[in-house]
Amino acid sequence: MSDIKSDPLGLGGPAVSHHLPEQIDRFNKAQELALGAVPYVGLLIGIFGMALLWMMLAPDRQRLAVDRLRQAPITCFIVGFFVWSIPAIFLTFVLIKFGETRLRGQILLGLWVFFWAGAGYAVCARALGERLLSDRGPVAQTALGLTGLVMPLFTLIGLPVLLISAPLGVGAWLTAGRKKAALVENSPTK
Repeated sequence: MSDIKSDPLGLGGPAVSHHLPEQIDRFNKAQELALGAVPYVGLLIGIFGMALLWMMLAPDRQRLAVDRLRQAPITCFIVGFFVWSIPAIFLTFVLIKFGETRLRGQILLGLWVFFWAGAGYAVCARALGERLLSDRGPVAQTALGLTGLVMPLFTLIGLPVLLISAPLGVGAWLTAGRKKAALVENSPTK
């Protein structure tokens, strides 16, 4: 027992070599855990980048979506929930029913959730960033808001954050287009 206390890593030679298999198992488990997190971290970085891309490709639409989110958050969530979840449920049903095309369906389902999560996150991040950095530009506001939204995804509250903010932002994004069209139709012409 004193051998383990004096040499916890098992590097002391033949006197403590009988503990080596146990230490190798612990190392292998730690390595599996660390390497298992790599795809998850890549997914989070991808969502972060996709949200910034949405923000940079359509800044006016995002501005309108943030305004719409402030005016009617419940409506935005309901619209976003149905637009985001109904196709995902349908694709899941298709994957279960038709097993041969499972890989193509999983890719389609993943892309659907990924792109719309990026759009929803872009709107919610901008709204959060405007509250925190009102004197900065839209890129800084969105980046700070994304940091605030993506960091909880590493914890247990990450799934509820994703399941609330993505549909909320998607609904705001989609209903903002309707608001813009109404403003154009009602504007006086010369």
